[in-house]
Amino acid sequence: MVLARALCLACIVACGAAEDVVLLQVHAGVQTGDASSKISPHVGIPALQAMADDPVYDRWSHSDHQPTRLSDATSLGFVPENPLTLVDAPARTLIVDGCSGSTYMLSLSQRLLVAHGVSVHAVGEGGCHKEDLIKHIPKYLTDAEKEKIKDLDLTQSLKLAVEAVQRNNETLFFKTNTQLQSWDPSFQVMGTFFKDTGIKAALVFRNNILDWNVCRIRDCFAGSGMGHPVNENGVEDEVCFGRRKDPNLSTWALVNPEKMVSEIKQTEIDRVETLKKLRELGLVTEELYSEDLLSFELSSEGLGRSVKGWKKILSSWGIAASTKIIEEVLTQEPLTGKLPQPGPHSDVIYNIDEVESELRKNGLEHYLRT
Repeated sequence: MVLARALCLACIVACGAAEDVVLLQVHAGVQTGDASSKISPHVGIPALQAMADDPVYDRWSHSDHQPTRLSDATSLGFVPENPLTLVDAPARTLIVDGCSGSTYMLSLSQRLLVAHGVSVHAVGEGGCHKEDLIKHIPKYLTDAEKEKIKDLDLTQSLKLAVEAVQRNNETLFFKTNTQLQSWDPSFQVMGTFFKDTGIKAALVFRNNILDWNVCRIRDCFAGSGMGHPVNENGVEDEVCFGRRKDPNLSTWALVNPEKMVSEIKQTEIDRVETLKKLRELGLVTEELYSEDLLSFELSSEGLGRSVKGWKKILSSWGIAASTKIIEEVLTQEPLTGKLPQPGPHSDVIYNIDEVESELRKNGLEHYLRT
């Protein structure tokens, strides 16, 4: 039986016509996904090898090109073709799993918002606690609300935050890192909360579930049984998520093949159910994939895939998305077209022969790169 996983919310507070965006992170449950602080980009040849091991998705953020305060889109050299059009909504959210490039997609979302005429004020990503609502957006809460929020559950806290920012003609925008099973009660609670408060959502998965699970094993977020990280000699190491801080570290996943197969099959079922539940709630109409959203970094041919995906996300948030502006933002990212294509899984799975055999035996070889 697969354990219910964490629900993390990285809240961005976005203002009305000239919007401010504030990042923070709160959660209900056990943390299993992205951590909370910014890491400088990898540099040099060892960094390229680290990216080749698991390009795009295995780092926190590979770009320092993240605005902290911008009065208008022209600060980045972008002039919107049309005035910003927002669907009237008290909040918006990006629903995406950890180990899917979610931290980078969050910062990239900011740049896309800025380029569409949204003034972005990023104050960092806090730890996974509701107290971050007080820490990162104090200007929105009265002293009485700061005391009140301490005794509220997550949804009540977020409702209070939504009401607080609405007083300033602003809208709350979440990054929701969800690895809950759709049958978990918390999933229904949060989904219903989103529906009842009119939150606009977009859903993103990492399409290659083998890649996703290997990343989680190497970060020590996979839970017991599926595997653990090892060094080049096959000795278990405890660097875990810290491996992302040092591009010179080599970390493999020693995988339990049978458990991996079980996890992949269960995840396939869970994702179908998750999409079904979110559709029933009227929150999303389709799922998008991080491989498509970030393919612009791998080749010039991938730019079109990324533009199409980001246009869907922006539109689902109620923004009049411009193809031209999205293309301009993506082409100016520092690693556009520079990352290597994903390498074979033998580069990151220590016991690849056993894993490959088990995957082929179960008809899951389409997840393999050889």
